[in-house]
Amino acid sequence: MGRSAVGSGTTWRSVVPAEQRALITALVDKAGEQLAQLHGTQHATIKRAVLNKVGTAMGYH
Repeated sequence: MGRSAVGSGTTWRSVVPAEQRALITALVDKAGEQLAQLHGTQHATIKRAVLNKVGTAMGYH
């Protein structure tokens, strides 16, 4: 996973069964991937909007 807060791993690992830990970890990783994709999509949308505005301002549209 690569991310961790001080003392965060020991407590939940001792309380949550291994199968559930694996599921939780997979869900958190998947959510992170989806956020990264959304972030990239938002950047592409913003870039297109800016380029369209610049093109319009320059008389290309």
